[in-house]
Amino acid sequence: MNDDKRPEWIVKSPPHNNKLPIVKQRVARSGVAFKLRLSFLEPTEARGTRLNKNLPHTLVVLPCAAYHGSEYSATEAWFV
Repeated sequence: MNDDKRPEWIVKSPPHNNKLPIVKQRVARSGVAFKLRLSFLEPTEARGTRLNKNLPHTLVVLPCAAYHGSEYSATEAWFV
């Protein structure tokens, strides 16, 4: 992608079942902010190496929320 067509920032809340491919994209010039489950910091096989090289600079932890009337809830944070 041509550098002058790349966005300055990307701010996104990707779907939880398909977040890793979105997080792996490197298209922003200055930075990204993603709203993800706090458990995204756990170094799984799929994301452990990437996390070690790309730790967030800032975490804004949000109150635990349940979506769509579900009994399931998860703590989320903005990863910057």
